[in-house]
Amino acid sequence: MSERKAKLGSLLLQYGLISEEDLDEGLKIQKLMGLKLGETLIKIGKITEENVEWILSKQFDIPFIIVEHVEIDNDLIVKLPKEFLLDNRILPLFETDEEICIVTDDIFNYSAFAFIEDTLYKKTNIALGNGEKIEKTLLKYFKKEAAPSLLSVIKVITEKIKNTSFYRIDIMLQEHYAEISIYGCGILKKITKIESVLKKEDVLRTFDSLKIPIIYNVYNNFNRALLSIYPLTNKLSDIKYPAILGINGLILPDDTAFSDMQSSDLPNLLYCDCPVYGYPFLAIKDRGRRYGKIIYTVDSAPEDFLNYHVEIYAPQKCTSCEGAGCNKCNELGYAFQKIKGLLNSDEMKKILGEGVK
Repeated sequence: MSERKAKLGSLLLQYGLISEEDLDEGLKIQKLMGLKLGETLIKIGKITEENVEWILSKQFDIPFIIVEHVEIDNDLIVKLPKEFLLDNRILPLFETDEEICIVTDDIFNYSAFAFIEDTLYKKTNIALGNGEKIEKTLLKYFKKEAAPSLLSVIKVITEKIKNTSFYRIDIMLQEHYAEISIYGCGILKKITKIESVLKKEDVLRTFDSLKIPIIYNVYNNFNRALLSIYPLTNKLSDIKYPAILGINGLILPDDTAFSDMQSSDLPNLLYCDCPVYGYPFLAIKDRGRRYGKIIYTVDSAPEDFLNYHVEIYAPQKCTSCEGAGCNKCNELGYAFQKIKGLLNSDEMKKILGEGVK
């Protein structure tokens, strides 16, 4: 019998969770079934999964968390991908400047802990909890419905800005209403105002409901919050690097980097395999090649460049409404022409002309 099995068995006995006869029966069946001792005792009905997790916390001197008493930190949970949390049964608890505390049912899931540390650049502090309850808590959180008023508006906007140069949706959350604008290629266009009390979680849940992956920035000022949302709707494979994009929807991460130089320094690009809520400007799978695979937005393109791959929808003011918005231009105030090829800065400036002023 291994030391670990013996210690688990003795702890179960010590805390009165099983009898000597239960342990003997479990060890015999465990050999036949090829399972762990804890799994065997659960299968034959001697203990529950929560009993084992509580005992493991004692065995390895790890805190045991009663998951149903956990209050989810909305700002923290969105920093890690939903699928990652569900697949690994991990629930973030809180974070400090140096570490993040999580509760999980598998304290040996080293690859998941490494992913968290690589993503957040913080040490992982682990607590044990019931796996089924962790999963149930996560599902309950992620299945909350989006605000109907915001859902219908965002659905219309994301359709309207396809094949345009608008790649960002700005949502200003005021105390009693929300203002929504779109931005791209130097143009900020106000779209609508929603008379409703909305929170950041409502915005994130809306895009999740529409199955639109995003990255975002959030800026807080007293009782107001501005969310700058970047939908990730393109997956482009024929780009030559470096590149400049001005098309709706940033690109999905596929061994590429995205950078908006106005807001993010290159050394701070996040290393991650998939979109992560709360971290602006997607990173890359290969840290070593980050500088060779940079993509700029039109608005952050270098002043002087030669032979960059340029793929943009060049805006020109609608001749019918002069930028005010009409049926002809889908209320956007601009018409758009797709431009693609290897260009230099002078050629791109000539293409854009007066359209963005």
